[in-house]
Amino acid sequence: MIDQKWLRAAICLVLVVLVLGAPQPGRAQQSAELVIFPTVSEVQVGETFQVWVNVVDVVDLYAFELNVTFPPQLVQAVSVENGGFLTPWMELPFIYNDIGLVRLDVTQINPTPPQSGSGCLMVITFQAQATIGTGALRIGESILADIDGIPMDYSAVNGSVWVCEGGVCQRIFLPLVVK
Repeated sequence: MIDQKWLRAAICLVLVVLVLGAPQPGRAQQSAELVIFPTVSEVQVGETFQVWVNVVDVVDLYAFELNVTFPPQLVQAVSVENGGFLTPWMELPFIYNDIGLVRLDVTQINPTPPQSGSGCLMVITFQAQATIGTGALRIGESILADIDGIPMDYSAVNGSVWVCEGGVCQRIFLPLVVK
C-alpha cells in the first residue's frame, strides 16, 4: 500500500508540473507601423528637404535599426539623425549615396526605460539632384527591438519624391478632344 504522505507529494508535484508547463496566456502583440512623412515630397532641383521616419503605436521599444532606400539619381542624402523618440546611448548613422541607402542604428542602455507610443525615429536630409523625375522612398528591412533584443513586428508606409524644375511638380493631364 502507498503511504498517504508520498501520494500527496506525488499529486502536488504533478499539479506543479502541469501548472508551470501549461501554456500561459500571452498579451496580444500589436504591430507597430513605420511611416515616412511626408508621404510625397515635391522639391525643386538643388533644393534641400527633410523626411521623417515615424513609429506609430509601438510598445516597449528599446532599440532599432532603420534602413531607408532612395533613388540616388534623383536625391542624395546629406545627413541622417536620431529623431528623438528614444534616448540614445549609442547611435550610428550610415549614408550610402552610391546605392541609395541610409541607415541609423540606435539603442538605449539600462536603466533607461523602453518607450511606447508614437514619435519620430529618424530625420533624413536630402538634396535634389539635376535629374527630374519621381522615385520611391522605402523603408527597407529594418529591426525594432524590445529590451531583451527580441524583434517586433511592424508594417511600413513608404513615401515618394518628385524632383521638378520651374516651380510646377504636378503634371496636368488635359482631355484629348478630337473632332
